[in-house]
Amino acid sequence: DLGKGALDSARGHFEKARRIEPTYGSAYEGMAALKYTEGNIEEAKELFITAVGHNPELPDAHFQLGVIYLNGKDYDRAERSFREVLKYKDDSEAYSRLGRIYNDRQQYEKAESAFVASLSINPNNIAALNDLGIVYMYKQDYYKAALALRQVYNVNPENPGVCYLLGKALSMNSQTAQEAATLLSKSISLMPNNVAAYVDLGNLFLKAGDKNRAAEVFTRGLNANPNARELRTQLNRLQ
Repeated sequence: DLGKGALDSARGHFEKARRIEPTYGSAYEGMAALKYTEGNIEEAKELFITAVGHNPELPDAHFQLGVIYLNGKDYDRAERSFREVLKYKDDSEAYSRLGRIYNDRQQYEKAESAFVASLSINPNNIAALNDLGIVYMYKQDYYKAALALRQVYNVNPENPGVCYLLGKALSMNSQTAQEAATLLSKSISLMPNNVAAYVDLGNLFLKAGDKNRAAEVFTRGLNANPNARELRTQLNRLQ
């Protein structure tokens, strides 16, 4: 992180450049980046807009604008900004952010295409792999979901969310039910308040005809999460 002295020095540099050449887009981009670092998001947004207004060929400024719009759930402007990035360079992160926009809009085919494009540029983009796996879950293509999520798990084996998602994907195939149970149990041990993991693990045992183990899971989940209605409902059905 830049210290205050370095920030002030950079600010002076960009302000001087802007005075010398008022239409120098990179100066506004630099000022915007400083404002963003300081948490002044609205000021940063206006400066990024000015930057690309003076010089449209600033892909990083378009990208940061897209991030600001995406964080504010302004999906239309975010999409346009990330599309502007792609006019000037193939960017894995721009495609990945487009995928998130389409996923949130429930446009799963477009989301899949965007994440695949992201990964074609950077196969090690773990966030894109994770989000692609989620898209496949929504599309109920559990085989492809498991393939994507297993790659994420290999990098982040102690992440409870990753364990849960991979476990859920594998639970849809009877041949991988045992591994699914192991992963769901691991997710619970890493994050005991993960109600969904208890529900899916219990239902996995129910599917296998083991009501006792299912009841034990639902009970354990309720002990950890007393207000979880879904777990209470599941347990009541067994009694």
